[in-house]
Amino acid sequence: MPSNPTSITDELESFIRKEFLDDDQSADLTPEAPLLDWGILNSMNILRLTTFIRDRFGVAVPPSAVTAANFRDIASISSMIAR
Repeated sequence: MPSNPTSITDELESFIRKEFLDDDQSADLTPEAPLLDWGILNSMNILRLTTFIRDRFGVAVPPSAVTAANFRDIASISSMIAR
């Protein structure tokens, strides 16, 4: 697992850019970009993302943690992983 929140954020951003965005959208992606509002995260993408989080960071995301507050943006997801 990365040792600091910045590296978690960087890895999440890289994964989201590679897996969910085309070149047009990726320029606007920041840690505070509203992933849910923009439609980047849907049920299938959240499943793929939680699998990545488990495999990469060793953090199992229980269904009860899949909330709008935890998946609002990359910063929120990073905070959830760090907890």
